[in-house]
Amino acid sequence: MEIYERIKRLRKNTLHLSQTEFGQRLGVSRSVIANIELNVLARPDQKEPLYKLICKEFHVNYDWLISGKGQPFSEDLEEDEYVRATAEIDIKDPKARRAIIDYWHLTNEDKELFWKFMDRFAKKEQED
Repeated sequence: MEIYERIKRLRKNTLHLSQTEFGQRLGVSRSVIANIELNVLARPDQKEPLYKLICKEFHVNYDWLISGKGQPFSEDLEEDEYVRATAEIDIKDPKARRAIIDYWHLTNEDKELFWKFMDRFAKKEQED
């Protein structure tokens, strides 16, 4: 399998993103993604920076993307599901995206309070 085929499979079958959504995450147009997947990118010098951006944005293992060797995702991730979830939330669920960003900005004390509330909420839901 060639690089452009791995990119298409990654986008479509693993991340479940359209060409438009994938391009939005990378800051390029849908036509750039289509050209990469067809292996007809007008300027080949654009490929390498885009490959690195794909790896950074979606936590893809660079060696896998370039050569097909190893695992598709960086080993420091617990599971591929995390990458798919964050990619989908970022594009399709603006409320969840905002909640994640807001949580990230909380103080450690507020994060503890949040998780205490969530634990109580989960217990209440289980009782009902």
